[in-house]
Amino acid sequence: MKIREAKITDAKEIWEINNKSLGYDIDPETVREKLETVLGREFYKVFVCVDENDKAVGYIQLQDYETTYFESCLNVLGLAVLSEYQGRGVGKILLERAEDYARQKNFARVRVNSGAERTEAHKFYEHLGYSCHKMQKNFYKDLT
Repeated sequence: MKIREAKITDAKEIWEINNKSLGYDIDPETVREKLETVLGREFYKVFVCVDENDKAVGYIQLQDYETTYFESCLNVLGLAVLSEYQGRGVGKILLERAEDYARQKNFARVRVNSGAERTEAHKFYEHLGYSCHKMQKNFYKDLT
């Protein structure tokens, strides 16, 4: 397995990962458009883990986390691995790559949010040295 920066040509595989592993039902064209936007912005980074055929089997999306009330850190916006590759260390090496990237940018920490129902993910993060600091709710207002 190899880690590399994502390319726009990874969009279909990222769509598949989102759909199968996270349950997000968004059309492939929208994923391609979003990926194109993200790859064009300096405060975002997306890494993919690819198999021997250069097919993305997992990815991590990162964003600089800058606030006026907390030290700068790297925020994990998404981490997902195809189910048939889970348990093979893919998530771990993606998270390690994120940590290396955070160090390169002189961030003191990596921040991860994980849905309350994703208990297996919580165990994974804790196994890798992450600790839960607070429980919170997310609020949305649909503007469409």
